[in-house]
Amino acid sequence: MASTHKLCEQLISVGRTNQSHTWPGWLESWREIIFNSSSEAAAVLTGRSSNGWAHWKSDDGRPPSDFMPGPGQIPTAPG
Repeated sequence: MASTHKLCEQLISVGRTNQSHTWPGWLESWREIIFNSSSEAAAVLTGRSSNGWAHWKSDDGRPPSDFMPGPGQIPTAPG
């Protein structure tokens, strides 16, 4: 978690994230930030250890696994 805290402080210092007005106590970003995992992204933005697969949801409440191919499946382009 120490490395996540350090990354969080770095993102704040360079203006990539700021305190959320919508979700007090959390951070938000309006620009793309690439993380090593969904859990790292969730931990940085919530300020605590987090399982990204369980934390992130689409606008309609679906987890990331709903958008990933299953074992042996090949992702296809939309359309």
